[in-house]
Amino acid sequence: MDDEMQYKYQRIDLATDAIRIVRLLKGFRREPIQCELFETFLHQAEGVPYEALSYAWGDSPVAYGISINDRRSFVGENLHMALLALRQTDEDRLLWIDAICIDQSNNEEKGHQVGQMRLISQGAQQVVVWLGPSNLEIDFLMNMTGRWDHQTRQRPGAQHKQSWTDSWTRLTVDETGLYKDEVTARRRNSLKEILDRPWFRRVWILQEVASADKATILCGSKAMSSQGFRLLPFLLNVGLDHLTEAVLDILPGHHRKETWWGEKQNLETLLLKFGTSEATDHRDKIYALLGIASDARASNNTLLPDYTVSLGRAICHTIAFLLFDEAYDPSARPLPDGMDFTTFLGTLPRLSDYVLCWALQEHHDVTAAAVVPKVVNINTLYHQNITSTVVAARSPLSLIMSSSASFDRTLCAIMERDDANVLFGDNALVQSVNEGRAEMFKRLVQHPSAASSGLGTIDAETFLQYAAVTADRESFERITLILTSSTRATASLTRAMRAINAITSDGRIWIKEWLFDYLKPLQGRIAIDSYDLFETLAILHNKYHYAPKEYLAVVLLAWKHKAKGGSLSFERIEPIALDGPRPEPWESVSMHVLIDGKDPLGQISSYDSPQTVGRDSYYLPGEPYDSSKNLY
Repeated sequence: MDDEMQYKYQRIDLATDAIRIVRLLKGFRREPIQCELFETFLHQAEGVPYEALSYAWGDSPVAYGISINDRRSFVGENLHMALLALRQTDEDRLLWIDAICIDQSNNEEKGHQVGQMRLISQGAQQVVVWLGPSNLEIDFLMNMTGRWDHQTRQRPGAQHKQSWTDSWTRLTVDETGLYKDEVTARRRNSLKEILDRPWFRRVWILQEVASADKATILCGSKAMSSQGFRLLPFLLNVGLDHLTEAVLDILPGHHRKETWWGEKQNLETLLLKFGTSEATDHRDKIYALLGIASDARASNNTLLPDYTVSLGRAICHTIAFLLFDEAYDPSARPLPDGMDFTTFLGTLPRLSDYVLCWALQEHHDVTAAAVVPKVVNINTLYHQNITSTVVAARSPLSLIMSSSASFDRTLCAIMERDDANVLFGDNALVQSVNEGRAEMFKRLVQHPSAASSGLGTIDAETFLQYAAVTADRESFERITLILTSSTRATASLTRAMRAINAITSDGRIWIKEWLFDYLKPLQGRIAIDSYDLFETLAILHNKYHYAPKEYLAVVLLAWKHKAKGGSLSFERIEPIALDGPRPEPWESVSMHVLIDGKDPLGQISSYDSPQTVGRDSYYLPGEPYDSSKNLY
């Protein structure tokens, strides 16, 4: 064909709200389709009463010639049939048709026009839904439903579903017996044929009908309102698949606000509802929804159609919007590029989990830290190999522990979550000890979950020993306080202290500070039913520090008495401040102890040197002497 005879698009100003409108010139059935294409602007479109056409492009290789501004152009088979059905014999018709009004060879223009499609549909007098050609059986259905639709819309109460149901009952009241069954079956089969047509699976139709205030369903030459058409599956008892039902839910009509559409229109919901729709370009499965997604419209153009990027990059843009409400910047916060749409759709219900698992495995601390607050359950176990399904394996903390990369930001983000559990799964605390990561251990043990019932006795003893070996006083204190709030405290602390005694040397003088501090707070925190703990503490204390043993003697003697059924109370404790200098052995340390309300020991002071304290101070009257428990 001569290029001069081929219609060529003139560029439109993409900095404005420019659109094109096609004028379908009047004509008879057998005459060629002739059109005129002109430019206008959305803000001026009120003076141009156009209709918008919604149809399925189809995949037929056959192209039909039409005339645009006296130049030759070609359209697909389905659009050509629609133009024949829409053309009027008595007057021209103004339409917006995407295949004609958009220069499909210009990706920049496509992105611009796609971004305006919601406003184009909203500005139309109505959207005409072309479902394709008809046949005798479909005409049989549409003739009857067309009359019912027209009659019901003329009556009061047409905004209520019951009015439509009552109208249907009146129209079919004379259908009885076998005739009724036969007629109903014919109508049902015809409706099933219509609902199985490509239009219901095409992604671009969604924005066209969801944005419209009014729509007419056109099949062949028969038409009815979208409001009446939406009720046909209910009245004819036709089952619907997930996608078809979702499409019918968004058709214009009073019923629309009563469906899920009236409650939630965000992009994630739309992707889950319509993600299986069909599109020649998979990017359109995202872009076609942006104009009707409530959060995308409110985001100040954070996510826009961009046909200059790959599908994988388009998905990254979408993930950045869904998770962080921001434009995608791979240099600042990398995301899993190269994902296909099926994988993306499969991970969507747990997108934050997927991205967190990916970021941990790919060593992207910034991305992982940013997504941690988005994860519903931070203790979820992830499979180590990224798949479309998250399979139970290791928790985020465990993945961090097993990684050679630094995840400082991510760890801080996890520790800020009250629902994090450092004892869950592989037990990150145990991992930190086994791998000798002292700083990690110190941070994990401060989390509230370390004090949960999941802290086993054996683990606690291991943690105390590790804290002692690594000179981590803060962690030592934390674990001790955890244990002293439990009934297991005495035995656990005793075993831990004995182990510490075995592994520490005389050079570890810092151990004395912990022990000397803990004799005091332990007295009021646990119910003592054993002497072993305090005897062990006293031995350790004596080994590393020549502080007054009278203090230890009173503690041991008092608890021994209490274990035998006596009562115990403290009137005054004046040993050591938890902060500040430690007293020398000759400094006064006093404690007034009442046993059974009396003071059999009197006021014990330590002006004398430790060596002058007699061993009898550590035994109740009549208690046998055991040299193995002698404190010196």
